[in-house]
Order: sequence, then structure tokens, then C-alpha cells
Amino acid sequence: MDEPMDTSLNSEPPVQVQEPVKTRLADDREQRVPLFVEIFAGRASFSRAVAQAGFEVVSVDHEVDSPCRPIVSLDLTTESGQKILWQILASDRLVAAHLGLPRGTASKARDRPIPQEFRRRGVPSPAPLRSAEYPFGLPRISGVNAVKVEKANILYRLGLEFLLYLDLRGVVVSVQIPLAAICGPH
Repeated sequence: MDEPMDTSLNSEPPVQVQEPVKTRLADDREQRVPLFVEIFAGRASFSRAVAQAGFEVVSVDHEVDSPCRPIVSLDLTTESGQKILWQILASDRLVAAHLGLPRGTASKARDRPIPQEFRRRGVPSPAPLRSAEYPFGLPRISGVNAVKVEKANILYRLGLEFLLYLDLRGVVVSVQIPLAAICGPH
């Protein structure tokens, strides 16, 4: 009589799993190709240009419509998303990174009135959410706007941590949105 198959999690796989065979040439090639990481990549247009220059590129963002190249989708407001990105940034091959910090809650466009024609069509007039006096959010914001500001603040702090870490490692870093756009007068 056949014995029942052991399906416990501690059982060995039914087939011998072998490690992929790596040739010395493949190992050497992987070591030579420099890595570029674009954080908050948006459509990843910059990543596309860097890849064309011969870099291996990792483009990271949360939700993107019509990206120019593959995107690693991570919610960097979560611990799990941050952990994955820190692992990517720890690569010995990382030579450069770019941060295109999100600007939705800090945009000076929020100070501009929406044209009457658009308001008649139902386009909302977004209110300012930050000021020079309150760079981390105006005191009376609530609801969806408060959540947006809270998440953006997480991303700004994380961006600063990335900058400091990468600078200490000697990695070249560029930032698309200068701090003045985030904290400057509105």
C-alpha cells in the first residue's frame, strides 16, 4: 500500500532544486554594469535615458500611468515598501540615484485660481496645504487633504534619509524638486 504524501511545510521538495549555473563571464558582466535608481520615477523618462547610456536601471514609484519603462511599484509610505527600496539602495553596484520628490501637496499651483471656465465644468479649486510658516501642513487641514499631507511628509522625510545615506556612500544623487519648492513661501 502507498504511504500518504507528506504535505507539511517542513518536507523536502519532490525534486532536487539546483542553484542556477553562473558563468564567470556573467558574474563579471553583472559586476561591471553600474546601477542607477530613480525614486519617485513617475513615467520614468529619466530612467529611460540613463538605461540608453548603458546603466542597469531600477525605476521606483507607486502608481504610474503609461510608464516609458518597467516600474517597480512600491508604496514608500509603508514599512514593507521602504524595506525593499533600502535593499535595492544597498547594492554595491549603485553609482547614482535620482529623486523626483512628489509635489502635489506642496505645489505653488494650489495658490493659483482655477479659470472660471473649468470651475463651471466642475473642476475643483485645490486649496493650499502648506506655507512657509507651516511647511509640514497647515494646522486646519482635515480629511483627504490631511492624509495626503501626512503621506507626503513621510515621503519627504524618507527622501532626506535616502539623500544622507547615499551621500555617505559616495553615490551621486540628484533631486528634481528643490526644498525651496516644498518649504518656500506660498
